[in-house]
This record gives sequence, C-alpha cells and structure tokens, in this order.
Amino acid sequence: MAQQIKEWSVFDEVPVLCVRLDALWRHAGDIARFTGYAFDLPPKQARIEKNIPEDLRQRAHTVYAPLDEEIAKLPDLFMAGPEMAPYSPERPG
Repeated sequence: MAQQIKEWSVFDEVPVLCVRLDALWRHAGDIARFTGYAFDLPPKQARIEKNIPEDLRQRAHTVYAPLDEEIAKLPDLFMAGPEMAPYSPERPG
C-alpha cells in the first residue's frame, strides 16, 4: 500500500489531484474546479463502529500504524508530482 500511495503522489505524466477520503466534503469545490464537473456529495455520515475483536484490532494496528503515520504527513489535498516525494511513504524494507 505504501508503494501505491508513493506512486500516485509523485505521478506527473497527467494531472492528478490527490484527496484524503475524509477531506472530500471540505474540498468538493476544489474537486469540481479540477474536473470541470459538478461534484455534489451526499451528506457525510458518521462511521459506524465495528465490533472487532481486540486481538485482531491490535494486530491491525501493529501492521498499519507506521503506514498511517506516513500518510498523515501528506496534505489533505494536493497535486501529484515529484515535489511530493519527501512526504510520500517509503516501501517497507
């Protein structure tokens, strides 16, 4: 997943607007301007808490927390390009 994020965040062959999922509603106008199309989202709904066993939750946290920390360094909305390389997650070794 880190490699996918890195590849998209530095891609520069065509314009790519990168938007964090939870920021879609705040940036609907930016997305509409970028695409040239109306971008009307339904009202944002709160996520429903899932009943996940604690041991599975902890294992997922162990695996994904380092990636989540790297992703958090990226802006909520940005144009992909080589200048984003310092902010993009590296593939684990």
